[in-house]
Amino acid sequence: MGDLRFMDLRVANIRRAVEWNGGSPTSLEFCMIELAGEVGEAMNALKKMLRQQRGMAGGISDARALIDELADVVICADLAAQRMGVDLGAAVEAKFNATSKKHGFQTLRHYLNHPPCPSVPSMVNPDPAPGAGVGEEAGACSTATP
Repeated sequence: MGDLRFMDLRVANIRRAVEWNGGSPTSLEFCMIELAGEVGEAMNALKKMLRQQRGMAGGISDARALIDELADVVICADLAAQRMGVDLGAAVEAKFNATSKKHGFQTLRHYLNHPPCPSVPSMVNPDPAPGAGVGEEAGACSTATP
């Protein structure tokens, strides 16, 4: 697992929706409310991680809950994009490139075709050490266009 493409998610979402919704499509409004709920659940998981870092009661040190909720956010974003007839992968790439251009950075394809710089830590560990990485800025290489 780990190399999921947006179109693969779209196909699976469409097929599962037939079972999940009894064959009836949901509205864009419902999809957006569902998306907002998942973002709220992700924020709640982050709040609990911050509690742990600060020594407060009710905290958790495992990032798994946050990771799971972020996955739900992506799934729900695809469902909403599907209702709009939007290719989410193309929309993400276009937005990434527009933001990069605005701030003088390279395109998404540029970053995909160049190896990562050594000073940027890996962000693929689903179970970081307690307190590691939450709310901290990662170092970055200079990749802006001159």
